[in-house]
Amino acid sequence: MAPVHHQDRRRQHRDDDRTQLAPPGELGEELLARAVTAALTQGVSWAQIGARLGVSDPCAPDRECSDRQWQDAIVDHENARAQRVHTTMPGPSSAPGG
Repeated sequence: MAPVHHQDRRRQHRDDDRTQLAPPGELGEELLARAVTAALTQGVSWAQIGARLGVSDPCAPDRECSDRQWQDAIVDHENARAQRVHTTMPGPSSAPGG
């Protein structure tokens, strides 16, 4: 009989085989959502979150942006980033014979 730790390792691999991997980008979206939630809980503004993500200021230099404008700019920025990432990843349609 195999030692207990070897049995646990085999069971772990069987369990891993049954789980599905998250689609590309889904884990990143979850991590981003958690980070934004944590930042807001700590009192960070939407403008600061946007700046940390590299989002360009959505308003004219002489105008202050609302939270809604920053939120929309962040969503647009992240959607564009996700599109760039997803188009560079091979998908089922790029498989040979597909």
